[in-house]
Amino acid sequence: MAVFTDVAALIPTLCGCGADVGDAESVQASMMLMADADVVRVLEETAALAKQVEQIQVAAAGVIAVRSTRDRGHSGLSASRGHRSAASLIQDVTGSTKADAARKARVGEALVDDTEPSDASSPIGEEARGEGSAPWYQPLRGALRDGGLTSSQFDAIRRGLGEPPELEPDGTDTDPVDADARAQAQEEARAAWAQAAEHLIGEAAVRTVEELWQQARTIRDLLDPEGAEARFLDRFEKRSFRTFRGQDGQKRASMVFDDEGDLFLETLMAAALRPRRGGPRFVDPDEKEQAASLADDPRTNDQLAYDLIMDVLRAGALADAENVFGTRQAGVRLVQTVDAEATPVRSHTARTTWCPCPAPSQSNTSATPGSCLSRSIPAAIR
Repeated sequence: MAVFTDVAALIPTLCGCGADVGDAESVQASMMLMADADVVRVLEETAALAKQVEQIQVAAAGVIAVRSTRDRGHSGLSASRGHRSAASLIQDVTGSTKADAARKARVGEALVDDTEPSDASSPIGEEARGEGSAPWYQPLRGALRDGGLTSSQFDAIRRGLGEPPELEPDGTDTDPVDADARAQAQEEARAAWAQAAEHLIGEAAVRTVEELWQQARTIRDLLDPEGAEARFLDRFEKRSFRTFRGQDGQKRASMVFDDEGDLFLETLMAAALRPRRGGPRFVDPDEKEQAASLADDPRTNDQLAYDLIMDVLRAGALADAENVFGTRQAGVRLVQTVDAEATPVRSHTARTTWCPCPAPSQSNTSATPGSCLSRSIPAAIR
């Protein structure tokens, strides 16, 4: 096994500057005497070296993952060593976090190439196979192996893009022409996903991992608008809020946002905490004074965020409509529908109700999305 001096010898700048590479403490002391440019070069060289080491580590993680599949039961590699999953074994060996170990297992398994010779002891996951051809994420494989991507970037792009939509037959159609059309559409979808992957590979050098994942999600929604709507509704259905007590007895909360709630809260936080978040500088003297006061506030950002949420809840619970909206309350006009006999089709009378979303005024006949109104108008008046 390579010792510290062997690894340090692979860093050209360290060796060129005559640094003492006997141990980590000596290396750090030597770098304290280096120029800024030399220290940055050391970091760049170690990052390049780490990429090469990571490729070997990810490859090992992939082999462990495919030899630890559920169908192997207790004879699987991880189970035979007392672990429930490949990620658990990887975490134990590497000392990494659970999330990082799971990422290495995912990336390593995706790198397993089904064109390579394999025996019964190395099953290939269905997701990594590709149906008779290279999978759509083949460009990602190549970029990772060539050093163009890190495993984190690979995983962010692949998770963000997801899988191309599967075009399933209705079960009654036996027309071979339709079957060929579905196959062609499926192949076009894979080609579009592969092209998106190539585009994101080009942006990897100038984007963070988080930005790559977000951009991949955006591209996925553009490529699959029907799936985007389904995912939007799925996220809306998963919204939740619950409270619980921690081990110390203090009440805590957990909240899962839908897309609209996420944007609303982020906008609220950004507007209130922008002096602490590096927002735009104020010009008005009063606003500058308020910004300086907030910047000097001894509370942490998390404490300020908590106090903001509590103040908003108190204001909403205690304020009446006149204080909040002024002389005219914002609302939606519900028009009662009647038939030819002038009999109301619905039993309730027309009224105005508050709607916490953009709504048209009485002089505006534009429509508001029904999905938004159905969530905003109380059931008693619908």
